[in-house]
Amino acid sequence: MNAWRNRMIGLGALAVVLTGINAVPTAMGSEVRAVYQADVRYDEFMPLWREGWPWFDEQGQRVRYAYEGMELGGFLLAYFRNTGDSPLEVKDFHLDGVSVVEGVAYNTDEEVTGRDVAIASLQFSDLPADQIARLEAAGEPVWWKVKPTVIPPGGWGELIVRLRRDPKADHVTLTLPDGRDGTTQTRVDTNQAQARFFTVNFSEGLERIDAYLRHPSGRGIAPNRILLDGQDITSRCTIIADPQLETVYVRMDLAEPLTEGQYYVFGAEYPDGHWARACLGAWYMGTVYGMWGSHDRGETPEQVARNFLSDMATHNINVHMLHSSGPGHEYMHGPEGPALLEEYGIRKMLHWVDAAFDPIFYFVVDEPDAADFVSTMLDPYKRLGGRAQYLVERCKLFRR
Repeated sequence: MNAWRNRMIGLGALAVVLTGINAVPTAMGSEVRAVYQADVRYDEFMPLWREGWPWFDEQGQRVRYAYEGMELGGFLLAYFRNTGDSPLEVKDFHLDGVSVVEGVAYNTDEEVTGRDVAIASLQFSDLPADQIARLEAAGEPVWWKVKPTVIPPGGWGELIVRLRRDPKADHVTLTLPDGRDGTTQTRVDTNQAQARFFTVNFSEGLERIDAYLRHPSGRGIAPNRILLDGQDITSRCTIIADPQLETVYVRMDLAEPLTEGQYYVFGAEYPDGHWARACLGAWYMGTVYGMWGSHDRGETPEQVARNFLSDMATHNINVHMLHSSGPGHEYMHGPEGPALLEEYGIRKMLHWVDAAFDPIFYFVVDEPDAADFVSTMLDPYKRLGGRAQYLVERCKLFRR
């Protein structure tokens, strides 16, 4: 993954939403924690990377979007507590004193007939020019989300803000609601590399967690404490670290299984004072293998559908991706479809809710980063991520 590809995933690649994760975290600690997690540059892969977006200069030559040494961005991550007596849903927050919600504003003009997708950008904001300039200096927010959507009294939430570029100053300030009709302000250093959870996986019974950590030194340094919802569970952990390797493995064997769908806050403290944190909903997915495309062999719609599903099952493909070829398509979307999928042990992905199915995924959009480039009302360098805020809201809708 090269420098641009790393950044592209952060700005636009929202393709599916997991079903069933809608609960809340419990406790994490006594302080608000916020960090800036900058993109990682992989210059060694730049010779392999070429952009294929339909963007041409005035001479009709294709423009290479990504280039060596280009500026990158990153993520602002903040963990904050609802100190009030009522559930808290974050409707607004400020970055360097300016409302990000009012800054990342929608343009709902229909770009393509029949496609109702809202584009969000600072360019569409009604904020005064000086406030827009402050948001740009703070990194230019592209999209944001809070999880869980509703934070219970005493509970913790995570705010994620995607920035197109690194902030210009050594620190920025985040102002968040505290749940008591007030706010709390947090300073975020932007020039310090951060420890992080590289990935977190749950076992099928949710009684074990396999986590992978990375320290900003680039060496395999073992954390000295592991926390789950603020509770020290280090004694229940197996930690494997090798200074010659970048990634450290942590296995957490829990006293009791986690609750499916509930959010949990993970923490890892290092001897040198660094912290890694993550907020995730507990969910086991197993191996998911779906594919696009199908054949249409068969004399009847049922034969076409059966032949295709039989081939899928033979090749261990266990998710039906919305479609089948020819007459099999209508058959699979008719009353016989759910029973046929169950017969072959194949799950389904849906575009929208359907009482006849228990989908493993809801499909949000295909290749949003590529679709961003038809947003011709924006400068090409401002297009990537234009659909992201709309997709965040659509994911929330599916989770509800």
